[in-house]
Amino acid sequence: MYSFLGTDLDAGFHPRRWKRWRPNVGMSASTGVRVDTLVLLHQPEHASLAKLVMEDALSIKSHEGFEVELKEVDFEPFDLVSTFLMMDSLRSSINFRPENTYLLSISTGTHIMQIASYKMAEEKRWPGLIAQCSRGEDLSTAINLIDLDLRKYDLVMARYRLDDLQGESKLKQGIVTLNPAFNNMVSKLQQVASKSRSPILLMGPTGSGKTAMARRLHKVKEEAGLLKGEFVEVNCATLRGDTVMSTLFGHVRGAFTGAQANRDGLLKKANGGLLFLDEIGDLGLDEQAMLLHALEDKIFTPMGSDATVESDFQLIAGTNRDLLESVEQGTFRGDLLARINTWAFTMPGLRDRLEDIHPNITYELDALQKREGVMYRFLPQSLKRYLAFAMSSEALWTGNFRDLASSVERMSTLAINGTIDNGVVSDELSTLKAAWRRASPAIAGSKTTLLEQVLPGHTLNLFEQAQLNLVLSLCREAKNYADLGRKVFGDDVGKNPSQKVRDLLVDHGLNLEKVKVVLHNSIPAGGLK
Repeated sequence: MYSFLGTDLDAGFHPRRWKRWRPNVGMSASTGVRVDTLVLLHQPEHASLAKLVMEDALSIKSHEGFEVELKEVDFEPFDLVSTFLMMDSLRSSINFRPENTYLLSISTGTHIMQIASYKMAEEKRWPGLIAQCSRGEDLSTAINLIDLDLRKYDLVMARYRLDDLQGESKLKQGIVTLNPAFNNMVSKLQQVASKSRSPILLMGPTGSGKTAMARRLHKVKEEAGLLKGEFVEVNCATLRGDTVMSTLFGHVRGAFTGAQANRDGLLKKANGGLLFLDEIGDLGLDEQAMLLHALEDKIFTPMGSDATVESDFQLIAGTNRDLLESVEQGTFRGDLLARINTWAFTMPGLRDRLEDIHPNITYELDALQKREGVMYRFLPQSLKRYLAFAMSSEALWTGNFRDLASSVERMSTLAINGTIDNGVVSDELSTLKAAWRRASPAIAGSKTTLLEQVLPGHTLNLFEQAQLNLVLSLCREAKNYADLGRKVFGDDVGKNPSQKVRDLLVDHGLNLEKVKVVLHNSIPAGGLK
């Protein structure tokens, strides 16, 4: 047994010392574990007490062969580095024999010495066991061994993991999601929510669930006692003019035309709680600067006021933009992006989570049942048909989970006695297809090439793409094939340029009129960008 001298517990030069239990003295009459050799570690200034403890222990030993060795060690008992280095040096000096059991007592000495002993054993630097001592019968010492095999604590660790899983389930609204990437993201988000108050950036397309996730994050943090204030949200894309500053930071009476009374802003309302700024990329540079100041210093100044207001809130920002691109374009502050980008998560769209369509349908139907008191259900073949379409390339899900929720609500409304049959599904598929056809020109946008608008899903090589894109870019203003031919080839390019462009389009299943109709619907009035 290796043990530190207890300058308080082992102390005493007066005969009264025999009236109380002293841990290292009682080692000689130990119970639970027999000690044959006690190596008593002591500092130089405590040599006299160490010698007395050795003599007292030997005087009451309960078995022959018990012996005490005094080992002088020089270190700072309240300094972890000094203590750990001393113990590591001690370990190196010991000739450990495999047939012996080596114990290390943590019952005496400072708390720093106990921590160092524990770390030595945990990291296998000490080839033995940790011992905990307590008073036995009379003056003897009872010795209990501490097993540091952490595998035995799996049940305890599993309980902590269960807490994490419960938090993750809340973040997923109880939906048993099947998409591995989404589940991994939620697992990480749960850890961040339970440990960090730094800003969180939720990225992803409209309808991917950023607002709903922000609300659930507030709930999880509130239940964990990490937030006491309320959930405050605003879509920055809806703010215009003076209302931006006023809505976020508040104003005093007379700050601008129409400001007839003082107004507290959302930042003050969110004090102690969570502020969710959706579409943060739509904020102007002035508002971004004030927001950064409020995040870093916990204070801001309302419009027209000289006095600052304090507010300590957690920020969650949402965006469907590439904010790094916005920084490069000069429309978003790089220092603000760096501040809110500590934890960034991308909420995937529904097209990236096709395996989660069925669980989300179940969730939506259950929610409708609770709200309306009607049990909704699909006929098996009807569900199979709907899922086959929902997971196919035909289903665009341009509004992501909003599209799906609306689709389920429409089908439940038309269901007779709560039963969604083939007729209801047929009607809904027609509704979805028509809606996506109408939406497709707006979706195409300026970042989508003309070729992708006219021939979605094409498999042309790069040369063919460049050639056809050039022709398509001239189709919209061409009066006829002859005009198109002149625009493409000029006037001195041999025979029949109009037939060449006609043949090029026909080879791809196109004609001039069809192309003009598609481009008329998809290109803004200002022309190609």
